Amino acid sequence: MKELYWVCKRPSRAELITIAELITIIVIGLCLVILSYRIGYRDKTIGSDYYVYYNHYLQVKNEKNFAGPFEPGYQLLVLASAYLNLSPEAFFSVLAFLQMSMTIWAFTVLTGTVPCSQTKQRAIVLVSLALTVFWPFFWNGMTNVIRQGLAIPMILIGLSYINRRLYGRAIFTFVLSSTFHLTSLIFAVVAIVFMHFKRYFFKFFTLIAFMYAFQLSDKVTRVIEEVFGIPVYSTIINYGAGFVYRTGYRYDFFAFSTFPVILWLIMRLFFSRAASNIKDIIILYSILVVPFLLVGYGAFMDRWLLSAWIMMPVVLASLGLAVFKINPVVLFLSRIGAFFVLVLCILLMPIPLL
Repeated sequence: MKELYWVCKRPSRAELITIAELITIIVIGLCLVILSYRIGYRDKTIGSDYYVYYNHYLQVKNEKNFAGPFEPGYQLLVLASAYLNLSPEAFFSVLAFLQMSMTIWAFTVLTGTVPCSQTKQRAIVLVSLALTVFWPFFWNGMTNVIRQGLAIPMILIGLSYINRRLYGRAIFTFVLSSTFHLTSLIFAVVAIVFMHFKRYFFKFFTLIAFMYAFQLSDKVTRVIEEVFGIPVYSTIINYGAGFVYRTGYRYDFFAFSTFPVILWLIMRLFFSRAASNIKDIIILYSILVVPFLLVGYGAFMDRWLLSAWIMMPVVLASLGLAVFKINPVVLFLSRIGAFFVLVLCILLMPIPLL
């Protein structure tokens, strides 16, 4: 009779939440698997750097040894997959699944910095996921700058650990991230420096933003080079020499990247408590913009913004939901919305020709 009771009894609210979460994980997981397959087996012309990665994998697979200038973490993934005799398409499908899964994990960790109910935190993650699926910068990291795309979720997680003063975890995460893209260490240094003066962060950020807006960033690096003999300016200007790429101050990137911060500052005037709750997420996002504000006048320097742009969906979701009370009905609608967007993306993506 006891067993029959457990079979027939109505599930408690806690059990229903667990079931809903399990269904969410299963549905999202299946969608990620299908998307990963279509990304890995896509046309090789999608992604300007993809041919380089594709040919590099073939070289490692043939030689069964490290090749090229790539970082060791990425090289180990390539070599392990080569020994498993994965095809290039299967390998890049695995990378796509890893990147998408780690991005969701990073959004979950970042949302944990928001002092609100778990219901609202889950809703923010789901809305962020829905935005990310159609976010062009995310797909750029997935199909083009692949190593950087793999490193960025770890950068976001590392920033969250620094914010929580979990320095051991932060060091491990940033070191691991640097084995996929060395620029991760720059973000670690910037985060440590600015988080040490967290109380005055927005004053420093405003100063750096004005320096960029009035074209003073390059003059500062010139002075550093002349006074200390550190070739900062020369390195920035000569980077990407031989490539045709737009240089100079990019006010389009500047306006787009600082927009969430400006929106948050406006929110503080009308919804001070809600704005205060997401202050840490805004600070972490702003840290990712700082390197561009310092060096964003050279060739390819816009790539410093990719981390911020991939984080932007969780920032926008936090800004949008901060002023609302999120109940289970809204969370349910967020789940349905995320499922719909994922399925729509699958339907819109071309079916690979094998």
